[in-house]
Amino acid sequence: MDKTIEGIKRAIMLQCLQTVLEIEIEVSFLDRKYRIKGVSTPIVKIGPPVVTLLTPDSTPQRFIIAENAEREFGNAIAKHLETGISFYTELHSGWALPDFLWTRVA
Repeated sequence: MDKTIEGIKRAIMLQCLQTVLEIEIEVSFLDRKYRIKGVSTPIVKIGPPVVTLLTPDSTPQRFIIAENAEREFGNAIAKHLETGISFYTELHSGWALPDFLWTRVA
């Protein structure tokens, strides 16, 4: 029975990692409006910046927004709009959840 439950847990985790989520938001930058999109991805490329949104003390039951998360997210958006360099957001550095890769919507 325990093996069956473990198999079900693994199947659920695999399905979560394979499910693609998208978030699209509108931002104002230098008096213009832009749309950017975040797409979940279990694979993160080395190089683009990563913004961590929650503190290490956060739990699945209690999210604590990181002190600089909003500012760092805004800075990453501004840099992306200026240079085209994409960036990632991660919910929590210690959790096995997909990150979001953010890009400008054409």
